[in-house]
Amino acid sequence: MTGEVRHEEWHPLIPEERVARILFSRPGYSSLALVKEGKAWKVDTLSGVTADGQKIQALIERLNGLKAELRAEGEDLYDRFSISDQKAFHVQVLDAAGSAIVDFYMGSQRAGQGVFIRLAGQSKIYFAPDDLPAALGLFADIDRAGPQGLFFADLKLVPESFEQIQRFETAAWINSKKETRATLERASVAPGADWKIVDGSWKFSIGADKVEAYLTRVVGAHAESIAVNIPEFKNESEMMLRDERGKVVRLLFSKAKTGWLMKRENSPVVFEVSNGVYEDLQAEDAHFITDNPLQFQLDDAYAVELIHEGKTEKFTKESGWASAVAIVDAAMRLRFLSFERGVSAQDLSVLPPTHQMRVIYSGKQPVEIGFYLTDAKLTEIKTVISGQTQVFKVSRDFFDSIFVPVTPPAAEPDAVPNANLNS
Repeated sequence: MTGEVRHEEWHPLIPEERVARILFSRPGYSSLALVKEGKAWKVDTLSGVTADGQKIQALIERLNGLKAELRAEGEDLYDRFSISDQKAFHVQVLDAAGSAIVDFYMGSQRAGQGVFIRLAGQSKIYFAPDDLPAALGLFADIDRAGPQGLFFADLKLVPESFEQIQRFETAAWINSKKETRATLERASVAPGADWKIVDGSWKFSIGADKVEAYLTRVVGAHAESIAVNIPEFKNESEMMLRDERGKVVRLLFSKAKTGWLMKRENSPVVFEVSNGVYEDLQAEDAHFITDNPLQFQLDDAYAVELIHEGKTEKFTKESGWASAVAIVDAAMRLRFLSFERGVSAQDLSVLPPTHQMRVIYSGKQPVEIGFYLTDAKLTEIKTVISGQTQVFKVSRDFFDSIFVPVTPPAAEPDAVPNANLNS
């Protein structure tokens, strides 16, 4: 029956220290259960994945700040206000013993900026002017939505509790064999501590900014969803992270029909990761070499020789448009795409490079770079550098900036040097 409506407000009082479980459900949709274990929260209905504690804290604070005004009373009004058992959302905040601290039904339609609610076991209908659905992960079209478990899930690939990274490794599984791609570490996490490649054969310096940019991507990476009913998880690549305390997190990746699957070692939770996120985390030692690794400078005292098809061209400041300065300027943009595994510069020494560049500066040992453009369609070109044991791969764009595929027009002797050079 509809009774007389009087001025009345409902203020939930939730002692945060007592909250142990939050249940959120709606008929016809999957339920959501948030469970507190120690000081951490888990999404029990999503394989126990760690929950976003900040969102749960925000929800509790939103409930504690709620001021719901009595608007009507009577079971015959439930459908009108979308708070019937068949339509409404059911929200329960329970203590460790399973007793309800708060238990109410929330309307499945918005009323302006707010919603109507009714307390379990009562027929009073209240209006909450606050956007309570948003705190529960519901935004537009709540009349056609159910509880959103992913809203509360912590989808970060690296746990929030993980401290600063002191060592990291990346690896791939090739023909069932693990192949290390990168292993870098620093003596401490103190500001300014240098990173180094663990493989001592590397002689180039590490770009600390490159390492920090990469680790920022790693600790900020998020999955898109939680995978269920996985038929097989075939480890195809992995990443190991270790912090200063010695704590280790190992991320394992497996190819899926669309994107990738990822899980932490010894954890049952499997994340779904996009191709973009996966590719952004792939790295090898060569990617962290400092920019301009040969430490060239724009100095017209350089002399440069380009050697191709048995012909040597020498460029100096006095050589017109094709100046040594322009070539060195192009060479300063050297970036390594990767390096060739299983092959050393010594192995390639029996095969002359197709193109060579020799940079000569008074008082210094000449720097020689050999390129192996064995196919005109190559986009990644094997490269050897004097004094280095690795065989690197550089981009075709970089190669073309040194050995231009077409002859540029001649320039006046006093013109500004052109960065494109004729081979």
